[in-house]
Amino acid sequence: MFAMRAVNNEKCSVIARWALAMTLVAAATAHADNGVAQESFIVPPAPNKADPRHVLDVHSGFSTALQNESICPADGGCVFQSGGVLGASLERRWPQGFGLLVGYDLWFLDTDSVYELGVQQALRAGARYTMPTDILFHPVFELSLGGVGYGDTFRIATVGVMAQGFAGGEAELSERFGLLVGFGLRAFTQTEFRTERDRVLRGRNGLFSESLFFQIGLTVM
Repeated sequence: MFAMRAVNNEKCSVIARWALAMTLVAAATAHADNGVAQESFIVPPAPNKADPRHVLDVHSGFSTALQNESICPADGGCVFQSGGVLGASLERRWPQGFGLLVGYDLWFLDTDSVYELGVQQALRAGARYTMPTDILFHPVFELSLGGVGYGDTFRIATVGVMAQGFAGGEAELSERFGLLVGFGLRAFTQTEFRTERDRVLRGRNGLFSESLFFQIGLTVM
């Protein structure tokens, strides 16, 4: 009987040691798994500490002239009327919503048949503020300055400086794409020039010209 009790006690001791070893292994494994999980989880930075990014904007639209007396004198056809635009801009945008941009626009304008196709080229640089909101729509405000050249087709007959303001909104289509829509005002000067078809001298009085425009474009971030 004493021998049987000794055998049973030995078996219980072996089982107890085996259970203790398994418990220690399980605890060590769980601790290791928690350590790996903690190391793999990285808290993202706050929006105001995130890295800046580049935003490409490709846009189109149309415009109508508000003031064109200098470029369209009474003794000749008007070479600055309504028209459309194709353009693009590249912006460096910071998380707070402020950005710096450079842009290039081609305006194709109605010219009363004085030109085959009136083309105004504009190279500009400026600042844009895209308001960071908690919804998918972000108000946008922009101001840019630059230079313009205008003439028949892609020839340059007159040059000047320009200022452009824009207000609208950017709607998020996805994480990388957005839709930018809004209205703007352009004002520019022009040097004196003579249109060959009607021999009219234009830009003599030094007044600047203005146009109101609507713009819609795709932003790629």
